[in-house]
Amino acid sequence: MAVLVHAVAMVLAYLYATAMEWGVHRFLFHGLGKKRGSPFAFHYVEHHGACRRANMADPDYLESGLRWSPRTREFGGIVCATLLHLPLALLSWPAFLVLVVHGARYIYLHHRSHVDVAWCKQHLPWHYDHHMAPNQDANWCVTGEWFDKLMGTRSSYLTAQGQDPKRDDIAA
Repeated sequence: MAVLVHAVAMVLAYLYATAMEWGVHRFLFHGLGKKRGSPFAFHYVEHHGACRRANMADPDYLESGLRWSPRTREFGGIVCATLLHLPLALLSWPAFLVLVVHGARYIYLHHRSHVDVAWCKQHLPWHYDHHMAPNQDANWCVTGEWFDKLMGTRSSYLTAQGQDPKRDDIAA
């Protein structure tokens, strides 16, 4: 019975983590983040601005990570959010582990997408679309596109431009 409870808790933790990724990005980073002076403006103003200027690449992701930047703020936010959920480990450590893995996966995928644009186009076309399409208010999830599809916020830009994101010879 305990195995079943932990299995259900793990599925719920994954759904929760994905919903949080979508909601934080949409409402905090793009809602409040569009207002200069907001503590979330680093994302839309700095990170999106850098990506638009460098065709999806973000120079902050090439640095050591010791400078206070959108990249380190994002990392710090994920660490803090994970620590806030530490009490979940008392109820279901496997569910807590799902949250930790989701956060680590987000950090890895987001970092790689902004240092290897060709890889991003092939493996995370929804994230490329989020940054480079005329409408940057769509495609909120980095780790996958299924939740955006569920919420009706997935918008395909690469495919609409006649580019096949699954091809590995697309120029960055």
